[in-house]
Amino acid sequence: MVEASIKHKTKQALSTPNEDLSTYDLVLQVYSPADAKTGAALPEASIGIQYLLKTLDMNRFKIAVRPDSIVDSFLVFIKVEDAEFEQLVKKAQKVDSLYGVSQLDSFDKITPADRLRLVNAKLTSPKSEGGAEITVGEGKWSYVGSCVPVSSVKATSQGLDIFKKSAYKFFDASSLKQQTGFLLKNFGTKYTFYFKVVSEYSVFLVVLSAVGLASQYFYGSLSKVFTALNLIIGASFYLCWYGSEKKWAKDWNVVNVGHVDVSRTDKKDPPYKVLLRKVLFAPIALGSSLNLVFYQFACFLIEIFLNEIYQGPGKMFLSLVPTILVCSIVPVCTFFYSTIISYYLKFENNPTKAAHSKSYLIKMFLYNFLSSYVPLLITSFVYLPGGYKVNSYLGKIDSFVADFSNRNAKLPHIPVLTKDYSVNSLRLKTQFTYFILTNQIVGVFMEFGLPFILRKLAAVPALGKLLGAPASAPVKDSDKEKELLAGLRHKLALPAYDVNDDYRQFILQFGFMIMFGPTWSSSVLISLAIELIQVKADFFKIMKLVRPPTADRAESSYPWPLFLKTLLIIGSFTSVAITLMYNGGDLGAYVDKSSVKTSLPAVFLAALISCLLMQAGLYFGESLIDEYYSDPGSETAKREKVICHILKNSQPSGKAASLNDVQSLITESLALTASTRKVVPAEKKGKKAE
Repeated sequence: MVEASIKHKTKQALSTPNEDLSTYDLVLQVYSPADAKTGAALPEASIGIQYLLKTLDMNRFKIAVRPDSIVDSFLVFIKVEDAEFEQLVKKAQKVDSLYGVSQLDSFDKITPADRLRLVNAKLTSPKSEGGAEITVGEGKWSYVGSCVPVSSVKATSQGLDIFKKSAYKFFDASSLKQQTGFLLKNFGTKYTFYFKVVSEYSVFLVVLSAVGLASQYFYGSLSKVFTALNLIIGASFYLCWYGSEKKWAKDWNVVNVGHVDVSRTDKKDPPYKVLLRKVLFAPIALGSSLNLVFYQFACFLIEIFLNEIYQGPGKMFLSLVPTILVCSIVPVCTFFYSTIISYYLKFENNPTKAAHSKSYLIKMFLYNFLSSYVPLLITSFVYLPGGYKVNSYLGKIDSFVADFSNRNAKLPHIPVLTKDYSVNSLRLKTQFTYFILTNQIVGVFMEFGLPFILRKLAAVPALGKLLGAPASAPVKDSDKEKELLAGLRHKLALPAYDVNDDYRQFILQFGFMIMFGPTWSSSVLISLAIELIQVKADFFKIMKLVRPPTADRAESSYPWPLFLKTLLIIGSFTSVAITLMYNGGDLGAYVDKSSVKTSLPAVFLAALISCLLMQAGLYFGESLIDEYYSDPGSETAKREKVICHILKNSQPSGKAASLNDVQSLITESLALTASTRKVVPAEKKGKKAE
């Protein structure tokens, strides 16, 4: 009787929705595992649902629940009523005003992105700051799988229309302006910064491509002229990015918003403790880096042995072994290192989400740098200058291999080179071509092509089960809500989007061109073609291929400009050194001497001077830009006191009146899980009967 009553109530609630779902702000996908036999929610799931709905209600969220197409899950829609949202805006205005932020000065100018950001902040911020402290997918909220804006279905549809109109307009100012306005309105400045930066980067590549083609035609590879121009244009792009970000932040009224970041936790440590913990990570980073370099160097030695010293059968197949090892070891090392970072960041306990993210990115950049550039650095500064010295060890290598074969009777004699070893003079250019061409094409395929293929395969029921796709159940939505719910279920099933992955791609590409670009001057043209495709594909991706992120704001794209600056400084040393060492590109392969054409002390002195000049130039340029955009603020101590007062007063006093019939919502949510569980077995029995 009780179960029948619940089912009746559920059908009635779903068939006559009280309010238009499109007016809600966010939708949460909640996992509620059910008993396979009874179809009822497991006790821990039932407790979790009650805790979630009561927490949302206590924090003045309006709630609605709907079924999901995935078994053992349902959807929770939340929104902030107009009166409550007005209070959120007033609180945010007071905090922003202390730092001179004028983004929310006028209530009428609040964009959908501003609303979503404030609602999400109320959902995720600590209780001490007036939030619900519901961290999606983390800690005790791990059963809250994902969250997307309800408006994302309509917004991404509008974005696709913009994409279709501007798909082949690469440097059209009006198209870029329209795209920027759309991103600011729906996603906030955090994501708009990326698309603005890569648009400027594409222009930089056009200029550098023209210089590279001319240099390749007139001077050939490893030209001093191209090396100098490459560094000058690279430094110009960095300073342009550095200055443009300050201008955009001013135009978008987000200057100083970095001081108003959402806190991660109530348990805040003194700044000196957090800083000390950051410093204590240095030995871990050093040890992990040495471990990765050791494996990379070992793979390099194996490659040289199999490709250039081994003279036996199967050489063509054995030469693939080092590549397989590198492709296996580097991702494994990176995975373990990132896992260590994740655990260490909990100990580090950064006060805000932005600080937490920046700390993670800075720690990971070290591994990104090593895994990307060490192979070329080994070739440039170890293999080509000192490879000829292997001749003096050929006898020892032959003796070692012979002894090894004799100790293992099952192994045949392993023939090796015994004299006249010379380095592969084309190795540097071949490696660089692989990284700048093959590796980038493979990367684009892995980012866009492979997920598309996997989604098509997952759509086939038998293959989807093998690929780990969740079991689905049929749902009946009202005609009014059907289209919106179908769109939101599709969005929730997509992979999460992280704009830092897109930043990483173009920063690493920039590093290859700055550090090793003189090896093949016209290679910039390849990077330009790939980047133009990437820029358009990234905009399409955020509209169609990934879960729409909740709008957020930022005053810059830090720490990525810092990483680019680091690559510029390192590149000013490596590119000058490589150019002087192998000037002209006509490398010789000698048995008794190095391929280096210039005195090494002179090379490294010139490279060091270039590095110092680059640092001085960047410092001078940054100083001028900072002076131009300087904005003295109020006293920090005064701001902190007023902020604490505002946040403390924003907490609800006493027991607030409930906005929702929580008990009915809990009953309805538990019934949704039971109903989806019972639909699937019933269908299977029907098929067998047929």
